Amino acid sequence: MNSRDVLIGFVIAAAGAGLFWTVNGSRASELSRHGRGTLGRVDSLKPDQHRSVFYSFRVGPVEYAGSAQGGAGLGNPPFASLKPGTPVRVVYSPTNPQRSGLGDQQADTQNEAVFVGLVFLALWYAAIRVLRQRRTGQA
Repeated sequence: MNSRDVLIGFVIAAAGAGLFWTVNGSRASELSRHGRGTLGRVDSLKPDQHRSVFYSFRVGPVEYAGSAQGGAGLGNPPFASLKPGTPVRVVYSPTNPQRSGLGDQQADTQNEAVFVGLVFLALWYAAIRVLRQRRTGQA
């Protein structure tokens, strides 16, 4: 393995992981740093769609709706205990309340960061393998 392949693979992996973080991790990170908490309620559940929870909450006179996959987040009841009308902790952006999440957003940020790290490693490994195969003519 030559150092050029490692460097090119690193750049490809960093770009892919950065894009993934921008799409998935930035919301949880923003909410964990600047979010405001309020009480919302479960509107509906879709256990067959990645345990999706659909919820609503109020900020002043305006009602907002959101959804989350994988349950209601840390600090809220487990998915199996939820039903329409169950109160849940919601965290929302004070500058854009349509950006919201359920439960402890710090835990979500940490989970996303670990996942982005794994995505980075997988992309780096794949890029190096492809570059090596092309260089040796095995592609």
